[in-house]
This record gives sequence, C-alpha cells and structure tokens, in this order.
Amino acid sequence: MSAYTWWFIASFVLLIVELMTGTFYVLMISLALAAGGLVALAGGGFALQMVIASLVGTGATLLLRRSRFGKIEKSRDASTDPMQSLDIGQSVQVKDWENGQTRVMHRGSAWDAVMAAGEEPATGSLTIVEVRGTRLTLSAQKNTQ
Repeated sequence: MSAYTWWFIASFVLLIVELMTGTFYVLMISLALAAGGLVALAGGGFALQMVIASLVGTGATLLLRRSRFGKIEKSRDASTDPMQSLDIGQSVQVKDWENGQTRVMHRGSAWDAVMAAGEEPATGSLTIVEVRGTRLTLSAQKNTQ
C-alpha cells in the first residue's frame, strides 16, 4: 500500500475514536493525519508529510483551544448547580419557623431548612436554591438558574 493510504486509514480510525469519545482534540489530530495523507498523495517526501501533519495538528489544536469548544469549564458548586442536584428549583411548603430554621417534607422525608441570606423567613410555597447535606436553603423568589 502507498503512504497516503496509511495516512488516510489512520485518520479514519481517529475519526471513529472521535465519534466514540466526543472530544474535538482527537478530531484535530485526525485532520492532521489527513493533511499528511494529502501531502503524500501530492508526491511530497516522508519528512514533508511529517512536518505538514505536525504543523496542521499543532495549529488545529491551538485554534480549538482558543475556541468556545476547547474552553475548560470551571466546575460549579454542586450545592447550587441544578444540573447536579434535581432538588434545586423545586418547591416545598413551609408552615412555621423556629429560631431561623424549619422542617419541611420533600421527596417523602423531613429536611432541615433555612432561608437564603438576606431573606426574611416566610411561609407558604418556597423554592429550594441550595442543598448542603441534609439542609435545604430556601428562597421566596423563584429560582432563575
């Protein structure tokens, strides 16, 4: 088999790996291998193929890193992240308060609850804005997260 065939097979294999992993970085390396294959197809020597593949791979990876797809997200606090705790944003019924705390029924069990900082204790339907262990933080305002 010719050199460009090996480059394209390797590129295709990495493309399949990319589809299974979901990272765009493997796709950038796959593009680099395809570029090496194009140089081989055009008749360039092995050294030129390697240089072009290296440059394309490095450039594509750096461009990806600068794009919105390559940004590393800061981890959010799990106690206030509705994607990690399905309790956040749910409503609970509060009947009374004692010394700034109350007990509420939520998901079939009793939970300790406090009001969010800066809010006065209120009764009625309140929204869960934070979960810390077995303690809920409640707000009278609707959760906008």
